[in-house]
Amino acid sequence: MDMRPTNAYIYIYLVSTTSFGFGLWAFIVGFKASLRQLKDFYYLPKIVTFQLCLVFLRLQAIIVNSILVPTGAIPCLPPISPKVFANTLLNSLLLGQLVILSVIARNYYKLPIPEVVSMEDDIEKAPEDELEKKQTNGHLYSTEDPAEPIEKVAISPVNKSDDEPLLNGDTVSSPSL
Repeated sequence: MDMRPTNAYIYIYLVSTTSFGFGLWAFIVGFKASLRQLKDFYYLPKIVTFQLCLVFLRLQAIIVNSILVPTGAIPCLPPISPKVFANTLLNSLLLGQLVILSVIARNYYKLPIPEVVSMEDDIEKAPEDELEKKQTNGHLYSTEDPAEPIEKVAISPVNKSDDEPLLNGDTVSSPSL
């Protein structure tokens, strides 16, 4: 392999490896963003096996093609060049590793998943006459008229005594039982 700066292979390989790194980074960011929502679906082991496949494919190709072949670590057998022998060795290793990872992934995909409930079922069950409310600074506001508060809500700390002033000057009295 010609490793001179005038060879285009080096630049194409550098762009390809950088692109792979950015793609793997984006995949990991998407994985971490959706991990909490999909934990009931055994998302973590499925994604880890997929990431191992990607890393094995790329990392071993980098090691074999960039290190072992140029240094002469792969022997030259008369009918087969070192490059062909390295590719045969690489593909044989990947075949074995990916068969093992596919068996592991198959076991994770066979695990039972929770029943999925659609949003349409929840909308049909909700009463239509209730006002949607949102809370802002202790006031509840209707979405129909956001300028008019519905009621004032005072939130009392747990260990405050009766008739003790809150931060905004209001007092809270506990109801008598």
